[in-house]
Amino acid sequence: MFVRIIKGRQKEYGVIIRGYRDKDGKVRHRTVKNLGAITAKNKEAILELGRRLISQSQGHEIVTTGKEIKELSRQNWGGPAIIEKLWERFNLDAILSKQVEALKLMLTGRLLDPSSKLATYTGRCEYVNFTQVKLQELYRALDLLDKSKEKLQAHIFNKQKLYGKLDVIFFDVTTLYFESQKVDTLRNFGFSKDCKFNEVQIVLSLVINSEGRPLTYEVFSGSTYEGNTLLLNLQKLKAKYNIDKVIIVADRGIGSKANLNVIKEAGFNYIIGARLRSASKVVKAEAIDSEGYNSFPCSQNSEDLHKYKIIKNQDSSWVVLWSAKRAAKDKQDRQRLVERAQEMLADNKVQDKRGAKKYIRGSKTAYCLDAIKIEQDAQFDGFYALSFSDESMSPQDIAGAYHGLWKIEESFRTIKDFFEVRPMFHWTPKRISGHIMLNFIALVLENDLLLKLKTKVENIAHFSIREAIANMQFSILQIGNNQFLSYSSLNALQKTILKSLAINLPLNSTANLVVKT
Repeated sequence: MFVRIIKGRQKEYGVIIRGYRDKDGKVRHRTVKNLGAITAKNKEAILELGRRLISQSQGHEIVTTGKEIKELSRQNWGGPAIIEKLWERFNLDAILSKQVEALKLMLTGRLLDPSSKLATYTGRCEYVNFTQVKLQELYRALDLLDKSKEKLQAHIFNKQKLYGKLDVIFFDVTTLYFESQKVDTLRNFGFSKDCKFNEVQIVLSLVINSEGRPLTYEVFSGSTYEGNTLLLNLQKLKAKYNIDKVIIVADRGIGSKANLNVIKEAGFNYIIGARLRSASKVVKAEAIDSEGYNSFPCSQNSEDLHKYKIIKNQDSSWVVLWSAKRAAKDKQDRQRLVERAQEMLADNKVQDKRGAKKYIRGSKTAYCLDAIKIEQDAQFDGFYALSFSDESMSPQDIAGAYHGLWKIEESFRTIKDFFEVRPMFHWTPKRISGHIMLNFIALVLENDLLLKLKTKVENIAHFSIREAIANMQFSILQIGNNQFLSYSSLNALQKTILKSLAINLPLNSTANLVVKT
């Protein structure tokens, strides 16, 4: 049997067709069951229903006593089952013994369909096991997360130590905005990395390991300068987590002299992006001098030539790197700004744009292109610098560790875009804290699943995991006077996800299915 779409005079219909041979041996088709009219909205559901019925009937004819087949309900079972397994893997019951079902519901919602707490509650019946959860329990669960934040972070940190290395950790900062202009002790105006300068925000710092596993985080007032967020994280790593022999890798925003001293005093090593253009004249002159550069071993057969030079800068050491590919990009970017500056001069609209304005000099009465500035910038095409403290590391290892910062940038993208953590619609500090903790746990759990799958599935991504889990559904179908449970068929990725977490494949229920043999 198979499902077919047939055209009527005005509509299309889904039907189940059986093939048979007539007396002359010719293959004929006849309709076993009409599944109803097809529209753009229900097409996939109708086709899936037909496939399930064929599977359940085991190739035999379906008896419906003339009554319409009805799908009484459809629920997702994959999300709750996977959250349950990941919850057990991280032994979260050790810290969270109350509001457990509400927490699992919100984590399932974060994984499959991030939305407000009210929307998560309203849609709870779309998942198995959560119909009894009350709305107020979700808010109480957020309060519990806030109250248990320190214990939870320590517990998750210790679990992550079991699953990954801690020789190199990455640190970075981002901002999360609210659709509000109300300032309080936590929400405030500041430099927004989302370009939401007219709305209040909070500052979020994150620490991950070399695998990309989230280790810990801190929340700061929205007006906090990112360079001032490092100390609290280092104190926690050293005092609460007993970690003191790691290399801190961070971007230039953290690389002030005061921060470097803080890192060294805490007993850590560091690799921090350095501001080459704002360095001393001596350092800049040595950096752009072609003498003394060496090529990385991998550069010999690489399309992109990489060179490096070690420069001692007072009490710190720098590795200055140059890349042919980066040089070409820098030149192209600068040329685009120069062309824009020329357009601004021609249109006499110098004040309109900021990016290209740095290549224009003069006053309102006489503007011109700043050739000196253009030439100065051109000298640094392809160069970037890293400040480091561990003299035993090779320049290649230093550069490789720094390039791993993309992992923490990916974590921030996951928090913001995949879990849709902002804009936030909680207004009290403890609810904001609980919301951030919820998303941190969701990030930890989903990232753990992603790392498991990367060893088995090529080019696996967050959204492909979501889609696969979202389609792990079952329906309760009524055929005639009988009902049965029908699970959607699983593809290779879905089976791999379940196998990686030791979740048994579901079996369809045929106990109440009436068939004619």
